Amino acid sequence: MSAQFVALRTWKKPITTQGDKMYERTYGEKHDSTLDIKDIAKLLRSDIKAAQKAKELPKMKVSITIERYSGGQAMNVSIKEFPVQFINIFRMKLQEENPSTFVGNLPDEHPAYELYTPLAKKTLLALNSMADAYNHNGSDIQSDYFDVNYYSRVGFHWEYQSNHEKELKEKTSDVNWPTLWSEFLN
Repeated sequence: MSAQFVALRTWKKPITTQGDKMYERTYGEKHDSTLDIKDIAKLLRSDIKAAQKAKELPKMKVSITIERYSGGQAMNVSIKEFPVQFINIFRMKLQEENPSTFVGNLPDEHPAYELYTPLAKKTLLALNSMADAYNHNGSDIQSDYFDVNYYSRVGFHWEYQSNHEKELKEKTSDVNWPTLWSEFLN
């Protein structure tokens, strides 16, 4: 099923900049300073539906929520249903058996290096780029200066991911892991 979505579009990162090097501000390709975050969330929902219809994204259930607070505003994009397995079972098993292992020390090609499957990772990157398309960023984190239209978080809904992990653990409880590891590495 994941072969259908190999042609996932790589969404462009924001490219328009304004200002000198010290306070450079980057604008997303769809940035419009007159839009409220509620309107941006509506536009993002329609962008996602259009990408799914064009088969650039897999069919999935996505929730987009907004928050407003004294320091700014945020938009959360949570995947609540995904058509295929999205958690890397090698990573899940490694963390289960060796909880103190620092995954960052593993080589990039190690089967447990990535948290998500390739399709899930591409989908998250595409959604993140789509959300960033409406944003601007003039932050300078070294001087603790933050200037964004909104903060965004893209990921799998925590409850959905937790249930998915439990289902995977049940399905893979009788797998011969040493054999599977060696087959994957060879």
